[in-house]
Amino acid sequence: MRGFSPPPTGTAVRIASVGWNQNFTNIPGTVAAMAAAGFNTIRLDWVDATLFQANPVDSINLNTIEQIVTAAGAVGMKVIIDHHTDEAGTAGDGYGAQQQNGLWYDSGPGTNNTNGVGVPGTVTQAQFQADWVTVAKAFAGNPTVIGFDLDNEPLMYGSAGPTGITWGPYTATGTNNGVVGGPTDIHAMYQTVGDAIQAVDPGALIIAEGPQNYGGDFAGTGTAPEGDLSVAAKDPVVLTDPNKVVYSVHEYPTEISNIPNDSGAAAVARMNQAWGYLETTNTAPVWVGEMGSSMITANSQAWAATMTAYMNGQDGTQGGPVFTGKQQPVSGDWWVWGYLPGEAPDGTLNANGSLNAAQKAVWSQLLPMTCFVTGTLIMTRRGEIPVERLEIGEMVVCHDGTLAPIRWIGRRHVDLTRHPSPERANPIRFEAGSIADGVPHRPLLLSPDHALWLDGHLIPAKALVNGASIRMAMPRQVTYYHIELPRHAVLSAEGTPAESYLDTGNRGVFDNADTPVVLHCMFDQARRIASGCAPFAEAGPVVEAVRRRLLGRAAIETTDDPAVSVRHGPEGAVIASRSAIPGEITADPRDRRRLGVKLAALAVDGTAIPLDHPALSEGWHGMEPDGRWTDGAASIPSCLLKGGLHVTVVVAASLRYPLSGADLVRSPSYRRRSQGSGR
Repeated sequence: MRGFSPPPTGTAVRIASVGWNQNFTNIPGTVAAMAAAGFNTIRLDWVDATLFQANPVDSINLNTIEQIVTAAGAVGMKVIIDHHTDEAGTAGDGYGAQQQNGLWYDSGPGTNNTNGVGVPGTVTQAQFQADWVTVAKAFAGNPTVIGFDLDNEPLMYGSAGPTGITWGPYTATGTNNGVVGGPTDIHAMYQTVGDAIQAVDPGALIIAEGPQNYGGDFAGTGTAPEGDLSVAAKDPVVLTDPNKVVYSVHEYPTEISNIPNDSGAAAVARMNQAWGYLETTNTAPVWVGEMGSSMITANSQAWAATMTAYMNGQDGTQGGPVFTGKQQPVSGDWWVWGYLPGEAPDGTLNANGSLNAAQKAVWSQLLPMTCFVTGTLIMTRRGEIPVERLEIGEMVVCHDGTLAPIRWIGRRHVDLTRHPSPERANPIRFEAGSIADGVPHRPLLLSPDHALWLDGHLIPAKALVNGASIRMAMPRQVTYYHIELPRHAVLSAEGTPAESYLDTGNRGVFDNADTPVVLHCMFDQARRIASGCAPFAEAGPVVEAVRRRLLGRAAIETTDDPAVSVRHGPEGAVIASRSAIPGEITADPRDRRRLGVKLAALAVDGTAIPLDHPALSEGWHGMEPDGRWTDGAASIPSCLLKGGLHVTVVVAASLRYPLSGADLVRSPSYRRRSQGSGR
């Protein structure tokens, strides 16, 4: 999650949480299974009516929450605690799925003194705050509990009958006639209750859900059943410690949420308006606090493809968030753990406790993998042996000269043609001699997150890509293997020092692991750093020094000539140029955008075209204060040309571009031009 740095490492971690929604009798066993599946966090709900009951039937009390937190801490997991409803669940509210009066309380001003389905209200605003302070005090200073989700799925005023939510002055009609600080002002509640919690537990994240709306919205941008955060930037939640605010939405396919646009470009546009802009503009982090599907329809498949691409930062050309360097993609919570036949979603497990394969097909495509590919030679006591021919008990030669027995071999086959984000799974190819003389001694292919031991640090393969001697391969399919030793160690792969498998809770990524697979995210880097055999580095001075050395070995020939031209076609024009990825050609690996040229101005037949014109989308990166980058093939649609032929571009910045073989033959000489034009 952007901005979330768990103590003591200060390393950004993407939250991969799973919802707890049953009275599991074996709490330690259930938590251990969640961790084995790869989840690093549990979202755990409570209800005011049963918080202090001795033996609640359909929910959990504070004592049970404490047991779950203890079990989570024992296996390195974190917990986010969520207020779900005021009263115990009934059929009218989906047995506690969502409080139907839309509010966080059900007694007193702003209510009809019921929970919205006829159950008498017992929780005033004061009681709601007092209960939250009690919960916060119980876990104050506990490093396992990282956040408090203040209210589950509030409903906007006007979308749930006579009661509901306003956000400061904003109401369902988008007008400024809401009563600031009034009884239905959830923005005021988030600040008041958030500050009360921070007074007793200042380290916790305060999570503010956008009110769900099905008929109105705050900013006039359209309905937002997932949660309306359209005015959160204009009217933000401000706490005593403002850096602890996280916003949240719930994203489900149409079959569960009745959301009108759940996939494709329309869904991306909806998410951009409702909440994605907070991530895109780096205003505040957003956590998808619930998402999930039984994955039994074509519609749910389309929804899953859209959600994973959006959360992983793959929709930048459509205005979605993108992530570079140490920024983590959007965090998420998969609803729900367990076996729930007949419900939607129906849970992660089958009746026999095995993983629901339909859901696994989604989760497994979103995992970073730290593995060797088929054919990689691993040094053993018997000599170099292909990784796929190794057996349990084989003695591997570690980089320090010691021998260690193989205790487990993970295997995973990936169909990259069906992967929604293949760049997160495509192998990285190291040419022979790309690291040092004879290292590797043959081409070495690793998964993007597999770390090499260089300059005393573990550096992931993806941080070393230079587009020449070290580059991303793009096969249609790949089979990955990983080797677990009794302890995390450095072994020799094609003569190259590479890490062995470290169980950070991601064992479920492998086909032959007897566990369910992780939801979708980065494995727990905090656990990796704490347990690894060497310091981990993905960026910074150590990585930059290694990259400079490897770039020097690669001897990549470059030019500063962007070769800008304008090419006309039946659908408009294209501003074409050379392009490069800064994270490949410089010492800093963090900027993974493909960049062509940055334009300061654009005109057609002398008429200026604003660079932020909404029609300029394909091939364009986001606006920056001094211009806008293309990706090397930026489209100007015919609606902007209006029959004009003379296109003038003012180049504000360019890069050094790697030369292809054809470029080397031409050997162009170039001086930077301030303008380029074409017909």
